[in-house]
Amino acid sequence: MSKPARRYDVYLPLTYNDGRSIPEGQFDAVEQRLVQRFTGVTSHQREFPLRGVWFGSTQLYLDQVIIMTALDFRRAGSQRFIVQLKQDLLRDFEQVEVLITESETVPKAPEGHNTVAQGNALGVWRSERNSPEGAQ
Repeated sequence: MSKPARRYDVYLPLTYNDGRSIPEGQFDAVEQRLVQRFTGVTSHQREFPLRGVWFGSTQLYLDQVIIMTALDFRRAGSQRFIVQLKQDLLRDFEQVEVLITESETVPKAPEGHNTVAQGNALGVWRSERNSPEGAQ
């Protein structure tokens, strides 16, 4: 039986607000922190960023961002961890804002099947059977 989980998506810009590139080590540190807390993380490659556009109080911001995703299976969640993470990211990445989203999800895997989990836009995870041997 699959346990419900919280999915956290952490949107990280590739540059500081003044246009300087954020060093690779900053991203590695965030990734390690998420792995230590949640035992795993999935992230976009920095070579293929997404485009983020948002309007602040006085200006329009255009960012190239990556997303790091972690699943939290703790019943109580990780609210204090996420609040502290956001404060640290605002400081370390020198940002006006950092987006972190949380959604409920239930990974589903039929028992006895070799499965690969796939997510959809609603944050609900489901499993698909792997192809039978020899199938292409």
